[in-house]
Amino acid sequence: MRPGSIATLNPAAFLVALALFVLAPAAGAQQPGKVARVGIVLHVLPARDFSGPSPPHPFAAAFVQTLREHGWIQGENLELHWRSQETKEDRLAPIIGEFAGMPIDVLVASGNQQAIHAMKTVPRLPIVIVTAYHPDEYGIVRSLAKPGGMVTGALLEPGRGINAKRLALLKETVPGLKRVAYLDTRFGADVHEELRQAALSQGIEAFPVTAHDPTLYESAFADARRRKADAMLVGSHGIYNLPTVQQKLHALAIKYRLPTLHCLHVLGQSGGLMSYATDVRENYSIAARHVDRILRGAKPGDLPMEQPERFAFTVNLGAAKAIGLHVPHSVLTQADRIIP
Repeated sequence: MRPGSIATLNPAAFLVALALFVLAPAAGAQQPGKVARVGIVLHVLPARDFSGPSPPHPFAAAFVQTLREHGWIQGENLELHWRSQETKEDRLAPIIGEFAGMPIDVLVASGNQQAIHAMKTVPRLPIVIVTAYHPDEYGIVRSLAKPGGMVTGALLEPGRGINAKRLALLKETVPGLKRVAYLDTRFGADVHEELRQAALSQGIEAFPVTAHDPTLYESAFADARRRKADAMLVGSHGIYNLPTVQQKLHALAIKYRLPTLHCLHVLGQSGGLMSYATDVRENYSIAARHVDRILRGAKPGDLPMEQPERFAFTVNLGAAKAIGLHVPHSVLTQADRIIP
C-alpha cells in the first residue's frame, strides 16, 4: 500500500475495528471491575471518626460523598484506608511505610508535612493534599497552576495577603487596637514576618506567643496579656480542629478578656469571637475530585492546585458579650453569619 493511501477493508471488519477503538479505555484509566484503593493519612483527627461508609466527621462525610457522586462506592469499587498520627510526630513514618507496602492507587495527605514525607518514601505514588499551605514556596509543587511531579490538591489559604484582611477586621472590631499576639502550635518565622509586615502597614504591632501543645495555651494567653496585647490571632494548625482544644481556647479568651480572631472556620462555629477562613469541608470535596480524576487516568502534575471558592466571616455575639466587647455595626454588616 502506497504512503497516504487508504486501505480497503471488508465493511464488517471495519465496523468491528471501529467499535473496539471507541470502547477501549484510555491509557491509565480505571479498569471496569477493579477496586480503587486510596490511603489517607491524617495529622490530628482520629481515624475512627473518618472510617466507614457513613463516617461521623463532617470532613470525612464531604470526602466520601463527593467520591460517591463521581461513582466511587465503598464496598463496591472503592477502598478507603484511614490512618492518623493523632498529633504524634513519630507515627508519620510508620504510616507512610505501611502505605508504601500496600497496593494503593492514590495517597491523600492532610497537609504539607505528610505530603513531603510521602514524596520521599514513595516518589512514584500520586499524592493529593487536603490543606496545602503555600506548597509552591515549600518546593512541593513547581507552581500552583502547573504542579508537575506527583502532587496536587487543595489550598488552605490563597497567597500571603489573607492575614492583612484578618488584621483589618480585628482593628475595626477592637477600639484602639495597637498590639496583636499570634498563637500557633507550629509557629514559623515566615508566618510571623508576613504578619509583622501586614500589621505595620496598618499601624499595628504583631508578635508571636508560642504554645507547642494545649498544656501551654494558658501561659501563652497570659504572656499575650503581660505584653499588653489588645487582641489575639489564632492560626490554622490542625490541632485546633479538636473540640477539646476549641473549648480550651474559647475559655481562655474569656478568662483573659482577649478578643480573638481564628484562622479556621470551625472555631468561629464552636464559640470563638470571630473567624475568617474557608470551610475545610470544601477542601475535602476538592481533594475527592482530584482523587477521582487521578483514578480515571489523570496525572497529578497536570491538575492545578485548587482553593475553596470563598472565605466566610463569622461573628459570635455571645463571645463578645462574655468579654464586654461591643461589635460595631460596620463589622456585623460584613459577616456571613452572626451567632447570637
